[in-house]
Amino acid sequence: NFNNEGETVSFQEEKRSYLRNNNDFNANIGLEYFINDNSSITNSFVVRRSSGGTDVDVDFVNFNENRVKTLARERISN
Repeated sequence: NFNNEGETVSFQEEKRSYLRNNNDFNANIGLEYFINDNSSITNSFVVRRSSGGTDVDVDFVNFNENRVKTLARERISN
């Protein structure tokens, strides 16, 4: 982070960890009927099911301009 004069006033370090817990299913089926060499009729059907989620663990560490730690926090989301 910089002040209005462009001098460094602080730093922030962020580390993220993701764990995806998905149970997904996708299926596509299509049909194309050619009327002649220049024309066709197309139709498709899509089935999609999704469940689960994502666990996210984020560590934040703030430092002053001298790289001295001023704050540490953790955020856990699911």
